[in-house]
Amino acid sequence: MKAIIIHHLHQKIAIVLIASALFFSTTILGQCTNGTGTVSAFTPNYSGNIETIQSISAGHFAKVNILPNKYYTFVSSLQNQQSNGYTGFITITNEDGSLVLANGYGSSPLFWQSNSDTGVIRYYIHGSSNCTTSVAQYNYSIVSYNSLCSAPTNLTTTNITNSSATLNWTPPASPPGNGYQYYISQDSTPPLNTDSTPPTGYSLTNSKVINNLNQNTTYRWWVRSSCGTQNSIWVYYGAFTTAATICNQPSNLSISAITGNSALLSWTAPSPTPSDGYQYYFNTTGTTPITQFDTDNTSVTLNNLQPSTTYYYWVKSVCGFNIFSPWLFGGSFTTLNGQFCNVAEYGLYPSATFTPTCTGTAENIAIDAYSGEYSNVAINANTNYTFSSSVATDYITLTSQDGSTLLTNGTTPLSWNSGTNSGIIRYYFHKSVACDSENIERTRSITCNSTASCLPPSNLSSFNVGSSTASISWTAAVSNPSLYDVYFSTSNTAPNAATIPNGSIGTTAATLSSLSVSTTYYFWVRSNCNPLVSSWVSGGSFTTTATPCNVPSNITKTNITSSAAQINWTAASPTPSNGYQFYYSTINTAPIVSTTPSGNATANSTNLSGLVAATTYYIWLRSNCGASQSVWVSGGSFTTLAATCNPPSSLTSSGITSSTAQISWTAASPAPTQYDVYFSTSNTTPTAATTPVGSITGVAANIIDLTAGTTYYFWVRSNCGSSNSAWVYGGSFTTIAQGACIDALYGQYPEQQFTPNCTGSFQTIVTDAYAGEFSFVDVYPNRTYTFSSSVATDFITIGDGNQTMVYTSGITPLTWNSGSVTDVVRFYLHTNSSCGSQNVNRIRSVKCSNTLEVEDNQMESLLLFPNPTTNLLHVTYSTIIDSVFIYNILGQLVAKQNIQAKTGIINLSEVSAGTYFVKVLSGENLKTLKVIKE
Repeated sequence: MKAIIIHHLHQKIAIVLIASALFFSTTILGQCTNGTGTVSAFTPNYSGNIETIQSISAGHFAKVNILPNKYYTFVSSLQNQQSNGYTGFITITNEDGSLVLANGYGSSPLFWQSNSDTGVIRYYIHGSSNCTTSVAQYNYSIVSYNSLCSAPTNLTTTNITNSSATLNWTPPASPPGNGYQYYISQDSTPPLNTDSTPPTGYSLTNSKVINNLNQNTTYRWWVRSSCGTQNSIWVYYGAFTTAATICNQPSNLSISAITGNSALLSWTAPSPTPSDGYQYYFNTTGTTPITQFDTDNTSVTLNNLQPSTTYYYWVKSVCGFNIFSPWLFGGSFTTLNGQFCNVAEYGLYPSATFTPTCTGTAENIAIDAYSGEYSNVAINANTNYTFSSSVATDYITLTSQDGSTLLTNGTTPLSWNSGTNSGIIRYYFHKSVACDSENIERTRSITCNSTASCLPPSNLSSFNVGSSTASISWTAAVSNPSLYDVYFSTSNTAPNAATIPNGSIGTTAATLSSLSVSTTYYFWVRSNCNPLVSSWVSGGSFTTTATPCNVPSNITKTNITSSAAQINWTAASPTPSNGYQFYYSTINTAPIVSTTPSGNATANSTNLSGLVAATTYYIWLRSNCGASQSVWVSGGSFTTLAATCNPPSSLTSSGITSSTAQISWTAASPAPTQYDVYFSTSNTTPTAATTPVGSITGVAANIIDLTAGTTYYFWVRSNCGSSNSAWVYGGSFTTIAQGACIDALYGQYPEQQFTPNCTGSFQTIVTDAYAGEFSFVDVYPNRTYTFSSSVATDFITIGDGNQTMVYTSGITPLTWNSGSVTDVVRFYLHTNSSCGSQNVNRIRSVKCSNTLEVEDNQMESLLLFPNPTTNLLHVTYSTIIDSVFIYNILGQLVAKQNIQAKTGIINLSEVSAGTYFVKVLSGENLKTLKVIKE
């Protein structure tokens, strides 16, 4: 094989080889061809990608198959330090190592062109050009090409700053047609020599300036040639570190010019001045900033703040891309209360305090002022000032220096006497009394006169404004003038010193008359000290009312249903031009002037729809005269009808025995066709599809054939024929366990409670009683009662009203002394002592022995009054009254009341007119008196 010349180094080696051959031998030694190698030869794939042949220590060689007219790059790297770049000394020889074809360090990859050569070459790696060996493992790698795309060499990094650097390299002998690709990373992992690793960027020259780097950060970079369809291998430069940036905090952070919605934030720049300005932040929580606002200045106005709110604020320097100083915390401030126009969206302008010369002529503070700004003005005591804007509708506010105290306010021009005030005040501009802002330029001026011999009045106001009259008032001037001149006009043109007033008055109030309806008037007042006069002071404006707007009358409600009603009224006089407005609500709170009506009507009636059933509504009406409305007039209230098929309510259980119970409820409104009843030993609510146990038209039902000692749950619903209400739960009851004859198969009969008259004679309770029933009987203490049945073998049981105990039992007739028992007992009938039942009629009766004459004589101090009475009956006695019973002339109990006091009041309003007997029970004493209800 003959020597293949690639560059000058190869030529020099070839000459040395030839000279050595002439004087020594054909075996060439000392050119790093020592070491053992592989037996088989490696065949590259000519893909342009790096291929590793073997990994072995330095001092060895690998055999490689080559083809003619191909390009090869030999690359060496330490096996475990591949990311550190190429290293090791490479030697390329012919197949037997007798001829050196090329050599060089792997840190600058060794390139070689085969030209016409073919066959096998040796690929040596040594630790250095001294042909040293090493135990370190090297990667023997090769890149093969069909055509040449040489990599750049001599990589350098220059001009390193805190955020940029310049990458440089030497072009290959044949510069690439498409320039270069570079790859930069903070990671040491090299890019792949395939197109799978996208480059960071491109360059058509042999250098590239990289910007937006992080300060004090280490970067690594690679570069390769781009030859169109082919790229060279990546060439590694190594690492460089950007400079650290000095980024100091600002200082002297402060807040000033605080208003109700703005404040001025300012600070001192650090040294060196930050290149990219500052970031600031404010919040209401004091939480460390996580967002920020940018500025290039050392002050900024904070806008859109809330009145009476505490804010916290910070600032920091910005010294480059992602380079900041620490946040500087400035503390907190609180905005003004905003009760008047002391807000300033555009803050203080100009920043310097203005001191007027007080020559009596207007002096401009600024010709480019905004509404929503304020100026600081130095004032003197006892001086007349006029504050003016070039915009005739601007609203002016004067406050103390800190903005917290209102001095005066009003529409421009605003006149004010400083009185005892002196020093610096704030002079606010706003677009209107609503304190709004406008960034349109206007002139801010001031006029003052130090002559204080005739001071103006202050605090002008208007009141009692009618359709043709209005009253105005003011606060007396300090100079106590003899008269005040008044001027009013429909034009908002301020009077001057030569203007003739409409009138003069010696008091601090005046009534303006002969005014036009629905007209806006402007008014001014000045002091008349004769011969001196003060400046005119504006009182603002007022608008007279329109023609009187009278109220409608005779409001009625008709055609009331469950969801609608009709409201009617008598028309107002004169008839209002825009008809009427009505308002209705379920709350009895009268509407005010600003209340939005529920609707409008042009006729003398209106229909309300969409109402809720069984609901009380309150209505109001007023006339609508266009520009004005009358006061609201109450139309009272109405209640819509109940919705169909409403459920019953107030379910209760009573009369519970071992096998029966009675349940009752309050009727639904409107009354349904009937009521469905459902009961069960399971507390599972029935559904709409549940079949009732039974149905009844009344409001009570007797449940029979129950199991003793068992808990039952019950429900009732309204049955309206075509629809049903929801089931209403009544709770539960527990039947009495078997034992004494206090169960009643047929329940209570009659439903009314019976009260004997205690005359000593039997009184019939019912003539159609059953065995297996019970009746409630009123009893009194210390009385003898005899209970009887017309069936001589019937068994009688007397128990308490709650079915919890038995007082006595036995065969009819049964005699019993009540002792201390009062109130009510249960009178049971059964066929025998085994508690048998029989649905055969028999007479149930009772008698009570009572010596009324003795008892009546013992209650001589008992009084009932008034008698006759219409509603209330008063009762009084010398000792505690237990109970009062009211009976009609049929002996039926119509009312009962427990008193437990020496006096009481009985309400007879629900009792119809007629004659009644009143029994009063006090301890063991009982007395009956007659009362007439009118």
